[in-house]
Amino acid sequence: MSYENKTGINVTSQYGTRNTGLTAGFDDDFDELTFEVTAKALNDGLFLPPVYLPKGARIQRATLHIDNPITLTGTTPTLQIGGTAPGTNGITLAAADLSAAAGAYDVASKLTGTWATDSAAGIANTERTTIALGGATPGVTVDNGKATLWIEFRFKKRT
Repeated sequence: MSYENKTGINVTSQYGTRNTGLTAGFDDDFDELTFEVTAKALNDGLFLPPVYLPKGARIQRATLHIDNPITLTGTTPTLQIGGTAPGTNGITLAAADLSAAAGAYDVASKLTGTWATDSAAGIANTERTTIALGGATPGVTVDNGKATLWIEFRFKKRT
């Protein structure tokens, strides 16, 4: 770093970067990933555009908003959303979760693996998110069900 004192009033100018060793301030590091799930989409076959959660992201919260209940059928049917193995790293919603009355529900306790809110390292690898129906012979009976899953996560890329 170079310093210059030309003013004669005991003021020094500094040129170059200043490294204080500490930083403080506000960061906008929270992101949201949303999945809109409709009964019609589940009946017609699952399509999910390529969306990725970055390696190191830490999930803070998961909220399920039910607009119209979705009725899953089959033996212990579930809806799994997550990485390449959503039942291991992701969230598994039971039929009771999706058929609840209209409203917002905290479902963070249903997050598993590297998606869990208490995961030490967060997301282990950058993976494309997937969605799958689980259970024996899963299906959906009504086509007007609609719900949205909000996943709030924190990610700061350090260089």
